[in-house]
Amino acid sequence: MHNLSDRFGKPFISLNCSAVPSSLWESTLFGTNKGSFTGAEDMPGLFEQADGGTLFLDEINSLDMNLLKAIEEKTIRRVGGKKNIHLDIRVISATNEVPDILLAEKRLREDLFYRIGVVQIDLPSLMERKEDIEVLVDHYLNFYNNAMNIYINGVQDDVLDCFKRYPWPGNIRELKNAVETAYNHVQSNRITLDDIPGRIRDYEEAPMAYVKSLNVDSLKDAVQEYEKKIIVRQLKNSDGKIAESARQLGISKQLLKYKMEKHKLR
Repeated sequence: MHNLSDRFGKPFISLNCSAVPSSLWESTLFGTNKGSFTGAEDMPGLFEQADGGTLFLDEINSLDMNLLKAIEEKTIRRVGGKKNIHLDIRVISATNEVPDILLAEKRLREDLFYRIGVVQIDLPSLMERKEDIEVLVDHYLNFYNNAMNIYINGVQDDVLDCFKRYPWPGNIRELKNAVETAYNHVQSNRITLDDIPGRIRDYEEAPMAYVKSLNVDSLKDAVQEYEKKIIVRQLKNSDGKIAESARQLGISKQLLKYKMEKHKLR
């Protein structure tokens, strides 16, 4: 969206809101003026840094501060500052959970949502668009070939079939992690079943027998039940450690906690 707009060539600033402590939100986003607190210097925040371009706020549901004026009027004031700063920016935000659920559970401010939700794009989960898996695998092969200085020219057909059967509870991040894992085990110039994570490889023989054993009425219900099984198994393998389980599943700790609540896991 940024690269194909007339803002291309201007700054693209990205922030994972869940990674910023609440005590630093204001200074991180709006910047500081020298003397506003001990050790403070004149420092532009992310809004200023994105002037003329795009500010991307990921996992915006983690942000618990008043951004209404900044987003609606494109005006900010630095911490300790005495003047308003007018900006020309586009704000794009994202959440890894369904907005309607966040609103119903009071985990996303309604007034903020109605200001950022002008144009909404619902991105289906990887499970719902498995035709993209082959394209994404090729993309990550090119990425890791360059990043790791290792040349892998593809994956075996049974690996791709396995990828297309797996439900991907961790979505695209889990697929990326699976390809990276394979790079750390691969012994030839093609990725085999032995190179990918065991939870994905083990799924090859189990899904149909497992789905038939479920008392469900739809594929969506079957996927939810299998997702629950994967999470329970990983929590057991990690001795109940949420951070380690999230890392192994290729998802954020916040998303894992959400899924645990959804499945009523404790």
